[in-house]
Amino acid sequence: MTVKTKSTVIILSTLIIGMLLGALIFGVIVRNQIAEINGLRTSDGFISFFDDIIEPEAEQKAGIDSVLAKHAKVFYTTSTGCLGKVLAIVNTMESDLNSELTPAQMIRLKNRLDTVRSRVTVKIETQAEEEK
Repeated sequence: MTVKTKSTVIILSTLIIGMLLGALIFGVIVRNQIAEINGLRTSDGFISFFDDIIEPEAEQKAGIDSVLAKHAKVFYTTSTGCLGKVLAIVNTMESDLNSELTPAQMIRLKNRLDTVRSRVTVKIETQAEEEK
């Protein structure tokens, strides 16, 4: 191998390794952010999230946590209601588009919307189980 070829291989290898590491690190960061957002759906997660931000002193903790617990219930109810509204919007949109789309387009849309429905339904069921 010539020096030029070796240099090219080293540069390309470094570039590929850097891209792979960047993708892995980005995936971990996004996964952690999603887990943090999903944690807000439970009362404990909601309280913990805001306790970490506020950093209450020992004498403040009980009062702050009671306020946060009250708002956690409202947050949970609102987020569950929003997911229910998402399902309603998806169902209405599908039925409105039915007369506009070809059968092949409708099949593609239905397949994608079924995925959305299943994910939203799982989230609603998970939230209900976590609150029990």
